[in-house]
Amino acid sequence: MNFTQSFRKNSYKFNVQKRVGNPICEAVETNSFSLPQTAEQASQQASEAIKKGFEEGLTRQTVNILLPTDQRRKNYMFTEGLEYPENAASVYATAGAMAKYLFRGLGVKEEVVSQRIDDDGMDGEPVGVFTTDAQEILVIILPTADTLPRIRELEKKQNRKIVLLNPQWRTQGNIVSDFGIGPWKKRAEEFVAKFTPTYSLTEQRIGAAATLDPVTGDYMGLGGIVRLLQIYPGECQTFSLGQDGSSECIMFSKSIPSYQELEKILYSSKTSLKTTRSGGNLESEKDRLTRNETDNSETKDWSIKSTAEVAAAMQAGTITEADVLQMEKVPLRAALDAVGQPSSGKVEVLRNRLIESIKKFD
Repeated sequence: MNFTQSFRKNSYKFNVQKRVGNPICEAVETNSFSLPQTAEQASQQASEAIKKGFEEGLTRQTVNILLPTDQRRKNYMFTEGLEYPENAASVYATAGAMAKYLFRGLGVKEEVVSQRIDDDGMDGEPVGVFTTDAQEILVIILPTADTLPRIRELEKKQNRKIVLLNPQWRTQGNIVSDFGIGPWKKRAEEFVAKFTPTYSLTEQRIGAAATLDPVTGDYMGLGGIVRLLQIYPGECQTFSLGQDGSSECIMFSKSIPSYQELEKILYSSKTSLKTTRSGGNLESEKDRLTRNETDNSETKDWSIKSTAEVAAAMQAGTITEADVLQMEKVPLRAALDAVGQPSSGKVEVLRNRLIESIKKFD
């Protein structure tokens, strides 16, 4: 069994709507991966991809995961941006929680520790290394071009495995690359090329994604929002997203498509997500999240769950007192809101209040 067959056999299975009449996706079901509906599901896919990469001798890997920040903090499938995005410290904390989840997915039992490797300034971009005492695996989160010298030092030790999680540098689209020009750029690009992309889940807005098409009555008529999923060594899948969190696979490509390619496929499509958005016989998002929480008997990581997932778990009755003791303020507030309880106060007050609510339901 090869890499792709093995991964697809064990990969998470989700309910994804296939775009009817699109010849590109006619044979998708046997050759595709499913679009993650939560950050936890994305992390599970990424962990499996990293693990398989290690088994194939890929000790230097790059992973891009759509973080549960900004609007995705409330619901991972939300696409409408917030007026005030989260600050760098909040994004760093979320990326750190994601890194720890990846370690668990890789079967690491030891405590995961972290260290900042940026200049640690108030105005700088935070970059961190997450590892264990053995330092056999390093996950470097949000690496920047400025931290490449430090990453080179860490990379010199050949027997360790390194994963770059959500690199922040851009080498295309800018007048001047983040790596500079001339020999400096060449040296940086040669170093980064050592790291094989094994998992990528990103989002892109195409055209007037929020503009209503007067002909079809659909928000996809003049563009759209897409999520791009590529898992080594397979092709890239493009999913168009509806405002209600529904999704459809609309294209396969050997590499991540350009903006122009995405624009062409969205503008020329003869079908739309209008029927998906209208509901019909499709499972509602609330019911789907509740079912996922009911079916999921594994240990939950509340640090990367959206508030919608926490509320669904509370309504499904799957949150235990042990879960509550692991929760921080954001999931605690979401759980209390779900049962109509006050959600203000210190963390310990919120935990005690939620435990009392759970006891009443038992």
